[in-house]
Amino acid sequence: GTTISKKASGALFGIALEAIDSGKTATINVLIGGISQSMIVAAGIHTVADSPLDTAEFIAVTGCLDTDVVLATMHTNGGSPKLNIVSASAAASPAGITITADGTYTAGDKINYLVVRYV
Repeated sequence: GTTISKKASGALFGIALEAIDSGKTATINVLIGGISQSMIVAAGIHTVADSPLDTAEFIAVTGCLDTDVVLATMHTNGGSPKLNIVSASAAASPAGITITADGTYTAGDKINYLVVRYV
């Protein structure tokens, strides 16, 4: 198995919050984990329905939080002129994401989305 070590080649356990002089030993505080990790909450391709058509499209995501990070791109853009996504935000109530464009969506437009949570 892997053992905890002060060497860079050892297993990551945390980040030292205090310094120790070279060649010395001491008990110090350590931030356990110390590195933010992420998890994918949801991902997919959402198809815009024919009604109601608006500049904002809501996609329900069970368990979504206000602090989640949303990445979104247009997968298929059938309208004219073509749309650009101007914002993508997450909310806990109602649970989901809102993708806002610089114009009105067209039925059949498809939005790629990824919801990430840092833990």
